[in-house]
Amino acid sequence: MSNLRLLAIHEGSTNNLERHIAKAFGYSLNAETGIARVYAEGSLNDIGGWWTFYSDNYTNLRSTIESLVGNEDVKGIVLHINSPGGYVDGCFEACQYIREAKAIKPIWAYGEGMVCSAAYAIASSCTKFYASPSTEIGSIGVQCQYY
Repeated sequence: MSNLRLLAIHEGSTNNLERHIAKAFGYSLNAETGIARVYAEGSLNDIGGWWTFYSDNYTNLRSTIESLVGNEDVKGIVLHINSPGGYVDGCFEACQYIREAKAIKPIWAYGEGMVCSAAYAIASSCTKFYASPSTEIGSIGVQCQYY
């Protein structure tokens, strides 16, 4: 526990501490409310490997949500999203799973910073989608010029 206190002091806020705990263990759970928070940050993919170390993985996201849906202590799930998007491979399978899981427990998306492309697809699959006023929210898909 002293390591967590040091981490909180180093990071300067409990929100950052919660992010580190959630990243290390897949989620954080508020025992009083029964609300679990899952962070999806950075580029989203289903590849894995050393080049995507700071990216979130659709398979990990799905398995985390699956474990939370089966946990009786969890009353609802918040997907805290800050992502420019990611790969198509695995995205729509994750969206389909979220749509099925939200029939069992509510899954809310909260956007902070950026929720674009594949991240927007994930957020749109949730029960409700909320965002801070300064969040950049984009469409699903890419537009490019071809010569």
